[in-house]
Amino acid sequence: MSQTAPTTPLGYPQLNLGLNNQKMALLGLFSKAETLQRPLILPNVSNFDAKFGRHSDVPLDHVYKADRLHLFASAFGLKIIAAPPVREEEGWHCFVAGAERMGRDAIRGPIALDDFTCQFFRHLTPRICETPLFKNLATTIFATNQVKLVGHLRIESDWISHAENIKSKDPAQNDAGLSAVDIIAKIQHTMRDECETIYVVCDEANLPVPKDEIRAEIFRRFGISLIWKSDILTPAELAPLSILDLSIIDFEMSVRAPLFAGVSHSSFSNLVNLESFCRTRHQPQGHYIYNLPGDLLARRWDYGTIVDTTRLTNKLFRREPLIPDSRTDCLWPATLTTHIAEYGDFTSETSSTPGIRRGHLVGGYRGSQIHTIEGFSIIAPETFDLPIEYRACLADGTWTPWLKPGAFAGTRGQKQSLRGFAARLTGRLALSFECLCIASFASHFELVVAHEPENCLSPDGAKLESMQIVFRERQPELLF
Repeated sequence: MSQTAPTTPLGYPQLNLGLNNQKMALLGLFSKAETLQRPLILPNVSNFDAKFGRHSDVPLDHVYKADRLHLFASAFGLKIIAAPPVREEEGWHCFVAGAERMGRDAIRGPIALDDFTCQFFRHLTPRICETPLFKNLATTIFATNQVKLVGHLRIESDWISHAENIKSKDPAQNDAGLSAVDIIAKIQHTMRDECETIYVVCDEANLPVPKDEIRAEIFRRFGISLIWKSDILTPAELAPLSILDLSIIDFEMSVRAPLFAGVSHSSFSNLVNLESFCRTRHQPQGHYIYNLPGDLLARRWDYGTIVDTTRLTNKLFRREPLIPDSRTDCLWPATLTTHIAEYGDFTSETSSTPGIRRGHLVGGYRGSQIHTIEGFSIIAPETFDLPIEYRACLADGTWTPWLKPGAFAGTRGQKQSLRGFAARLTGRLALSFECLCIASFASHFELVVAHEPENCLSPDGAKLESMQIVFRERQPELLF
């Protein structure tokens, strides 16, 4: 059997799935090309009609700006070949590769902004967003009507059967197929003052009942007005739009919304969260999910990469610093890995480039009674020799030795939470800079802030629930 030559381009003809699953397959194609160091050929985009199972192919450059993808590819050393789509490759393999790459990269948080996945989605630019039609729609909804919330109502006929399949595999996912009334009830209970009017995104042609019936029932029950794009766009404007166009309009309106409510089982809702992060370079603060038990929505913190509701709502992913940034902070590249009880290893990074802030060296979160810290380690990239030592105060009150970067201080999986920690710089840098150690401890409101050579220690042996390390310039000595 002959092996495929390394120069043979990768590709696939098209993938007959919804818009956002196709985007993940395209990410997978680029990812495989990077891994295998092979050129690629752009596929067609499938204009897929879920109601009737029909599809037609559209050249990718008619939908997305190919020059932007060429710019992305060039930056990562990839080559796009100008040729008709490859017929031999299977797009499903690329879809799987894209889903895996997205989950692996984006979960890293702010540090991922300069990396492959985030840059890919930042450069996947829909052409329709430049049209007067889309600009007028966005202006009408967000500026003229002052709508704050976009609701992704997964109530279409094909979704109902999909939700039943989800529940048959996992009965705990009973909220995957909620009705419009159930969804709007959760929205109102969660953000009553923000939802007098909701802009609805869904496949209007595939609704189980006419939208006007849904609108009337929601207003009767809750006094909430629902607006669809077809309420704003005229029949003459809608007529030439394909299903693909309509899907992109829904998606791009969702990304631009101050508040968004969706379902974590949908790639649409997940990518809205991820692409909002990629484009704004900030974790979305107003994205919620409704497919979980209870009367309320839940805020998601996972950057759109997790389906499980108990994980994507975990505040660990916020990586929220315990103290404000200072102009004297040193923006050095470093990584903090904390071992969190009932979770496992969790990593936070500052930046891959010295002098640029992307994240903070923070682990855990304030107020946690379950996810306490059992151990940690600090490393820096090979290009930056970080002269640091650190140690941990164990559950029995004893201290580990001072450790070098890469060594682990504490325990894993033994339910032995730390009671404190310390870190210090060594060598010449220690003369002008210091490690500032900050922590919160279980059942304590006040933070503990320790300057070198102090230890960051619980006053009464309480468990360490969150920690942060800051490299900061020492205060100058005053001359009298």
